[in-house]
Amino acid sequence: MAAASSRTDPRVVALIDMDCFYCACERALDPSLVGVPMAVVQYNPYQNAHHEDGNVGGVVSLPAEPASARVVYKGGKVLMSSGANGSIIAVSYEARKRGVTRFFRGREAIAHCPEMVLVQVPTAHGKSDMGMYRSFGARTLKIIREVCGQSAPVLVEKASVDEMYVDVSAAAAALLTRSALRRALFDEALAAGTHVAGAAEAADEASRGAQPGGVLARNSFRAGHAGQIERAVDVASAAWWERDASEWDPEEEALAAAAVIVDRARRAVTAHLGFTCSAGISSNKLLAKLCGGLHKPNQQTVLPPQVFAPECCLSAV
Repeated sequence: MAAASSRTDPRVVALIDMDCFYCACERALDPSLVGVPMAVVQYNPYQNAHHEDGNVGGVVSLPAEPASARVVYKGGKVLMSSGANGSIIAVSYEARKRGVTRFFRGREAIAHCPEMVLVQVPTAHGKSDMGMYRSFGARTLKIIREVCGQSAPVLVEKASVDEMYVDVSAAAAALLTRSALRRALFDEALAAGTHVAGAAEAADEASRGAQPGGVLARNSFRAGHAGQIERAVDVASAAWWERDASEWDPEEEALAAAAVIVDRARRAVTAHLGFTCSAGISSNKLLAKLCGGLHKPNQQTVLPPQVFAPECCLSAV
């Protein structure tokens, strides 16, 4: 991804990731699934052709709509035996809280969480049909491109059906140029609940008399995946945002402007599609990806260059 700004502007890249994307798409088609523990299972052509009741079936095409026709298990009843033990490709956060993971197959998930709902992906011509998910992904990308690019052109690189990198360097620089008060931007980024990766570690090192600007611990990059819940900004992150405007360097100001831009884009996605998304924001794609997983769902994290050491970052990959 080439930079979308002049060489004098600090580079800022965001990784925006849709939260539990496949489940979110199914909920967009069937709102009754909102708030319900659920999982999306993959199509299994072998099971479709050899039913557990001994009957041999042919290829079944199940379009995206009506979504209710693709429900495999609901209300304690198996409605589609051919898909009941499919591999799971997405688990809602409600189901994750009950211990269900993507390593389960359908029947394992049912045994672990009897109240959950299983939905099979759409099928056509004897194969999984991912067109509906790609369509939602394209609509999401369009919204993010439009909102992030309101101040200046942005470069967008699609990483997968539910992830994209956005180089907001020029847009951040333009927003800073238009903003009479930097303090207002910093306050908006804090109000958006933007976490600062490494702020707590740096504060801890400073309290022990260590070199200011501590190293972000290797395991911190992995901690966000262990318990994905919405968290309030910690004290150290809040203190980072509340510093006097005179203490900010250009790279940090660019991160703040990018945080505001990305938060506005995430809110637009929720307003238009009902999806939530999380984001990581830093000076390059690798760091944006790493910090993007620290706080999910529906949250965003910035990683300032002062709070990590390059060798530590590389060892965390």
